[in-house]
Amino acid sequence: MITSMAFVPPQDLLRVFAELWELMPLELEPVMLYFEKNYIGTETRRGNRNVLVEPKFEHSLWNLYNRTLDGISTCNSCMECGTTKFL
Repeated sequence: MITSMAFVPPQDLLRVFAELWELMPLELEPVMLYFEKNYIGTETRRGNRNVLVEPKFEHSLWNLYNRTLDGISTCNSCMECGTTKFL
């Protein structure tokens, strides 16, 4: 289910990730924490306000929502893209 996050509209990523986390079994918490830190971003309290700590990988690097809607290739390898045309 976590791989489906690549196809969520960028503006909905935080909300959908929170909903997904609620559905995950407790055993997958380490995976969810890793994904949150590296791909989603985490919220932390600074003074009297919440601040979003940027993820290691920007959403634009891995989110495929707009690329899919625009009909742009979603693979990251020219060889991979070329090979799938023959299948």
